[in-house]
Amino acid sequence: MKDRHLHRVDALRSAVLDSRGHLDSGTRRAAAEGALGGELGALAKKIHEEAPAITDEDLATLRRGHTDDALVELIAAAAFGAGDLRLAAAKRALGQK
Repeated sequence: MKDRHLHRVDALRSAVLDSRGHLDSGTRRAAAEGALGGELGALAKKIHEEAPAITDEDLATLRRGHTDDALVELIAAAAFGAGDLRLAAAKRALGQK
C-alpha cells in the first residue's frame, strides 16, 4: 500500500530535525531517537515514555540553563521521534512497510 502522506512526514522530519535552530541538528536527532544524554536527554526520554508525567518543575529546572526556544525545539524533536516510532510500529503490525 502506498503511503500518500509520506512526503508530508518527510517534510516535517526535515523541518523539525534538520532546519536551523537553537539546538544543533545532532542534538535534535538524538532527542527524536530517545538517545540523548544529560538533563535534556532526561526530558526527551520522558516525552518518549511518559509525556503526561512532565511537570512544570521539570521545565522550570531546564529553563535555568536553556532558552525557551531550545526547549521548544527539543520537545518538538522528541515528540516527533516518539510519534514516528509509534507510526512505524503500527505499520509493522499492519504488515505495511
